[in-house]
Amino acid sequence: MSKNRLGASVILVFSGVYGYLALDLPSIPSFEDAVAPSSLPIALSIVGVAVSMLIFLIPVESPSIITTVFSAIKPKNLYRVGGLLTLMVAYGVSMNPLGFLISTVLFLATGFWIMGEREPKTILIISTVTTFVFWLSLTQFLGIYLDSGIIGRLVSELLN
Repeated sequence: MSKNRLGASVILVFSGVYGYLALDLPSIPSFEDAVAPSSLPIALSIVGVAVSMLIFLIPVESPSIITTVFSAIKPKNLYRVGGLLTLMVAYGVSMNPLGFLISTVLFLATGFWIMGEREPKTILIISTVTTFVFWLSLTQFLGIYLDSGIIGRLVSELLN
């Protein structure tokens, strides 16, 4: 089985289970609209099944899946995966004390460093601008509240 077909199998199984679980999402009683809470998950499931079926139907010649998998597994890649998983847990834990802005800047900056970027100026600019644009779009345009964290509330109380 080729690498593409193995990936298509994983996508097919995931999309099928995701779609099946989406069918059981409860609808909101006061929500009288053509779009239900389960509409997007079901649509994503259908797209995933369609893409995986296309991958199955398109003939591709590739080396054995075993050689492909073992050639991709290197200690450097495993350290990166472990580092990113640890970073995601730390991001979730740091959200309450540090708040969205500080946690996200630190999360992105550390993630860039783990992935191999070593230029501090690039890391700082990209992580800060990305976080600010995301924060601005969520809070100002969509009206979603993002917690400023314990430190943010302390600073706000000290300034007032």
